[in-house]
Amino acid sequence: MMAGGVMNRLGGLSGKLRRFGFLATLCVAACASGADGDSERATEPLGSVSQRLTHTLLHIFAGPTADGAVPIYGEPILSGSTLYGMTNQGGASDLGTVFKVNTDGTGYALLRSFAGGAADGSSPQGSLAVSGSTLYGMTYLGGASNLGTVFKVNTDGTGYVLLRSFAGGTADGGYPYGSLAVSGSTLYGMTYLGGASNLGTVFKVNTDGTGYALLRSFAGGTADGRYPYGSLVLSGSTLYGMTIGGGASSVGTVFKVNTDGTGYALLRSFAGGTADGRSPYGSLAVSGSTLYGMTNQGGASDRGTVFKVNTDGTGYALLRSFAGGAADGRSPYGSLAVSGSTLYGMTNQGGAFNLGTVFKVNTDGTGYALLRSFAGGTADGGSPLSSLAVSDSTLYGMTPLGGASDRGGTVFRVVLACSVNEHVSANACVACAAGSTRTAGDDPGGANTSCTATVCGANEYVSSNACVACAPGSTRPAGDLATGANTACTATVCSENQYVSSNACVACAPGSTRPAGDLATGANTSCTATVCGANQYVSNHACVACAPGGTRPAGDLATGANTACTAAVCGANEYVSSNACVACAPGSTRPAGDVATGADTSCAATVCGVNEYVSNHACVECAAGGTRPAGDLATGANTACANTVCGVNEYVSSHTCTACAPGSTRAAGDLATGADTTCAATLCAANEHVSSNACVPCAPGSTRAAGDVATGADTACATTVCAANEHVVSHACVACAAGTTRPAGDVATGADTACSGSSTDSGAPSGGDAGSTSNPGVDASASSSSGSGGSDASMAPTSGAPEDDSGCSVGRTGTGRPTTAGFGALGALVLVGLRRRRRAAA
Repeated sequence: MMAGGVMNRLGGLSGKLRRFGFLATLCVAACASGADGDSERATEPLGSVSQRLTHTLLHIFAGPTADGAVPIYGEPILSGSTLYGMTNQGGASDLGTVFKVNTDGTGYALLRSFAGGAADGSSPQGSLAVSGSTLYGMTYLGGASNLGTVFKVNTDGTGYVLLRSFAGGTADGGYPYGSLAVSGSTLYGMTYLGGASNLGTVFKVNTDGTGYALLRSFAGGTADGRYPYGSLVLSGSTLYGMTIGGGASSVGTVFKVNTDGTGYALLRSFAGGTADGRSPYGSLAVSGSTLYGMTNQGGASDRGTVFKVNTDGTGYALLRSFAGGAADGRSPYGSLAVSGSTLYGMTNQGGAFNLGTVFKVNTDGTGYALLRSFAGGTADGGSPLSSLAVSDSTLYGMTPLGGASDRGGTVFRVVLACSVNEHVSANACVACAAGSTRTAGDDPGGANTSCTATVCGANEYVSSNACVACAPGSTRPAGDLATGANTACTATVCSENQYVSSNACVACAPGSTRPAGDLATGANTSCTATVCGANQYVSNHACVACAPGGTRPAGDLATGANTACTAAVCGANEYVSSNACVACAPGSTRPAGDVATGADTSCAATVCGVNEYVSNHACVECAAGGTRPAGDLATGANTACANTVCGVNEYVSSHTCTACAPGSTRAAGDLATGADTTCAATLCAANEHVSSNACVPCAPGSTRAAGDVATGADTACATTVCAANEHVVSHACVACAAGTTRPAGDVATGADTACSGSSTDSGAPSGGDAGSTSNPGVDASASSSSGSGGSDASMAPTSGAPEDDSGCSVGRTGTGRPTTAGFGALGALVLVGLRRRRRAAA
């Protein structure tokens, strides 16, 4: 296209742009200057290296009344796969529109046609801001004072509300250019005029239209900026922006101000000339602590610059000075877009057709390249006055010229490189066939490329030509081609001793078990800890049988620490047989303490003791009073005890034969098993006394009456004292022979004595003549009273005449003692015998 043709089209627009004031003048003048005065005319064909990009017109504006027209100053806003933007003209009232279009060019729709007047805005010159499902924007004109508005509208075109009508003057702004910045429920923006010095403002307003306030009124001069033209950018609680005038050289500034209006500062005053830019019409882009922007003029060729400056005002540097001509752009009006370490932007003029360019440059100033020269006409846009939106390797933008009518403008897409799963076909990026893939980066201007069928990996199945991960707990081997038919995964069946955890089969913890069959696609399951039985111990989480002779109670959990068995200690009457404690055979015994882990042992037969008998192989004590000799083997047949028979002088006491107490007697024959018995006390006879509990005969010549109890105390016999005319013969008192005498007193226990004197046997019977002393038949010598052995006169009784046993009176001496006179020798012996019997009876 010749430069003259371009100028004619811009001239046709000039009438419509007069309402734009300062912007219209700049636009028309710049475009005219580039078309007529630039000696570097368009010579580069579309097929040149700089054009090896896929360029697509997503929409060509047709103008009123069914479409918008002339989008100026503002980039399309990308939300998901939809672009939202505004046009300065077109729509039902030819006062501008809000529109949307999908990133593939489908779905174009007008969301709003501005009507102007007091109730609506008109002629927007900026971009939209999106928050959720709501779009926020500004119009340059319209509203109650025709000084512009702030509005909102839903992304589906409903819910349009006029939030603010600018009133101008010292207390308000007017004529807003640019876009809004959204933070929570607050909107921030700028107006070109208005405020205390009518040099522009920074303001805020809530998303519901309340809370409007001026944060800054620009004052101009060397210490402040004036005429803000672009948009604000928000980073944290700080707003950054530019003005096209003001500052030290009166050619524009970079500033910052906090969201509450405090902290205003000039970060940079542009100086113009070859070493600096001037007149920035766009907005800043922020990345970390660095701001990036462009100026419309200044730099080495006075055709505009790209610069950077830190957010604290330090580190200012020119990254690029535009040169214009066919190989470079010039006069940028928009803003930069940052993607990683690359900046993308557009110029209003320059390039192969002097209708503007798309370029890139690294954030350090290197790597500058012209990516696109706009050609205008029905197949391309021209003279962009806006900015780019970047998504991956695709740029989206708008131009106010070009398209089918060469006046309505365009929305376009430039693909820097084919995206993931796109291949090159006839110099276009084409989507791979379903189920095939290709990495991003193909040059759309290069040779054709092809996609590779996707091979599904392990545990992936094919669904609608995509490899989809199997549902948790199911599997499929690798190798399915995503270009083929749909496939399915198989549910994993857990093996024995596996449980389900987060849809995976997991081995049971050592010592726990679970039967096979759980489906990994199901709910989580768990293993059961193995409980060791009796005589089992834990070894490396397994239940192991105790060694022979070892024991352990049941209940050890195999999931726990190792345990150990205890050697079995056999109890009393147990022996070891094959490492087991075995009860002794009946009637045998073994002491406790054998260790079952040791050698076999044996029991000893029990030998019953004295007075024990065998009953059912046990030694049982004989019943009281029964006896049995020791030696019975308890392993043998039953035995019995014999009854004890008490001997002479033994009695039964508690089934025991007990010796009678001294002095008592009992006949033999009592059975000790019977009732208790007693001994009878011994009664001493006449002339017996008790000595050590025995009846002992009195010594010869002594007497004691019968009746002493031998169990009592010792007793004694009384010695016989012979009377007068008695002498001792064999321990008996014998009457002296007639005619002999002897004094009383002889002790019969002593030696024999004799009477003294002569003896004449008169033959008189006993008890005869008292004066007779002879005793016929008695040895005269025996009756002699002379010699030794006479009786003790003191022992003679003095009176009394005892009777003999028959009750007859016997002869007595003159002293009254009986005598044997008249009995002869035989009579004397009889008399002596009678006396002894009497004493014995006593």
